Amino acid sequence: MKRRRSGSCPGRPRFSLRQRIVLRIIIFFGYWFIRLIGPTLRVCVSREDGAQDSIAQRPLVLNFWHACIIPATYFFAIAESA
Repeated sequence: MKRRRSGSCPGRPRFSLRQRIVLRIIIFFGYWFIRLIGPTLRVCVSREDGAQDSIAQRPLVLNFWHACIIPATYFFAIAESA
């Protein structure tokens, strides 16, 4: 029987030290980019007849274009905290 090193999970990718550092940097700057740009965005919500009155009601189907992933991240993070 093989013995696993502590903290390792089967099927989970292993990252080198360099990759882990790069990921931390990307996450750090991505977080602050969204926090700084988010408040300057304008959002338009359109609803069809019979839709929920607010985005807090569930179930909810949300659509946005790929170019709007960063604004959507900010918008839905704010919506979840409200």
